[in-house]
Amino acid sequence: MDATLETGIAEIDEQHRELFRCVARVRDAAFADDVAELDRTIAFLRDYVDFHFRAEEEFMASKRFPDLARHREEHQSLVAAFAEIEADHRRLRLGSNALARVERFLSDWLRTHIGVTDQAMVRFVRRARPG
Repeated sequence: MDATLETGIAEIDEQHRELFRCVARVRDAAFADDVAELDRTIAFLRDYVDFHFRAEEEFMASKRFPDLARHREEHQSLVAAFAEIEADHRRLRLGSNALARVERFLSDWLRTHIGVTDQAMVRFVRRARPG
């Protein structure tokens, strides 16, 4: 994760870095054709996404972020997309090319979400609490 995506909120930034590390492990396991590691990483990523989104939404609620409902909808859209990815992986045993596309989708989604939606939340928090 590059510095342009940092929020300045240490806990959230570390969770974002972990999400990017997990996405990279999906790619690495796919290209190594390590099905067991891929299964473990996808399961961990699913659980970590849930954990991170809950933590982020609780933070936004504590700050009375007015756009929480829309932000939550974006989170839910990724959860739904990831559920489809996981189901396809279980059913079809996606190959490395398909999983590389999955890795790109997840990476792009995270970069866009963090760079736009999360940064809007950070601007609100900073305006509400200057300094």
